[in-house]
Amino acid sequence: MARRGRTPVVSDYVDIENGIIHGVLKQVRAQDSDSFRSKTASLVEVWCCEIIPTQAQLLANVIRDHINSNDEVSLIHLKRFLKEERSDVTVLKAVLCSTTFLETEEAVMTFIAAHTNIDIKCLYTIEVPKYPARTKEISDLWSDTYWPMSWKGNPNHQFLNSVTFNMDFEKSIVNKLIEKYKQSLTYPCSVTIIAKETENNEGEILAITRSTDCTNPYNHSVMQAIDFISESEKQRRKLATGKHKEPSNYLCHNLWFYVTHEPCVMCCMALVHSRIGRIIYLKESPQSGGLESNYQLGDRDGLNWKFDIWKWIDQKDIDTLDSLGKNLQVEHNVNY
Repeated sequence: MARRGRTPVVSDYVDIENGIIHGVLKQVRAQDSDSFRSKTASLVEVWCCEIIPTQAQLLANVIRDHINSNDEVSLIHLKRFLKEERSDVTVLKAVLCSTTFLETEEAVMTFIAAHTNIDIKCLYTIEVPKYPARTKEISDLWSDTYWPMSWKGNPNHQFLNSVTFNMDFEKSIVNKLIEKYKQSLTYPCSVTIIAKETENNEGEILAITRSTDCTNPYNHSVMQAIDFISESEKQRRKLATGKHKEPSNYLCHNLWFYVTHEPCVMCCMALVHSRIGRIIYLKESPQSGGLESNYQLGDRDGLNWKFDIWKWIDQKDIDTLDSLGKNLQVEHNVNY
């Protein structure tokens, strides 16, 4: 199981550059896909102002106390102040906030006046990178092109060094996936297992489902698994009364999904909306998959939820799954 904020994984088990844990769990991220490898920055419009250097602390306090926690566009990856020498005077340029937080010049000036008596010399808009750079090289490039960036290392490297897995549990789930796939009655097919975290550092299996009709996405194993949780939730709410009645949450909030094959786009969006905690799958689905193969759902900016995505890359297990798949093709007279 993956955990954050606990004792870091021993470095021997972490391949930082390739995002691999224990040699068998490979991290899948949108930024690793071809469409996200470009050094082109996604830009956002922000308000920039000029003040005298002695008022820098006053403005920094306003940004810290009244802007950062309210502006939906995070700008913490930017250096907020830039000193500029002009003939015999020094000017301090500062990034205030996004134009979605304060839309007009009048709104900005009113906001600043409500919180401090800083004398804004000039106010204008510029475009800056909306997200942090993935590498030091790109950070330097964007700093030269747009606005100085604040580089504090790749946050994903920090995540990889802090994430831990109960590998005995993970391996047992993979074995169970393969065993259930072996019992499949249709081809093509996928198997899904849902589990939740328990206090003993393992997991509790909630459901095991198999796809019954791959031509209909509603019958995919992922959708059936979500449907199982939905029916369980209906019963829980029906029986819950009075002080024992718990609040209604997202169906699969922070649950773990294990799947033999990369889910299709529809299933992936269902996982996003159900707000799962993570997914581990064995085989990619180049034509229909919605994680690594297409759209990078689950780790895509602009959606209302993200979850951790891992691919099980133990070659022995992959070969076993492939062999079983070929046997199913022959058994059900499916042309290659």
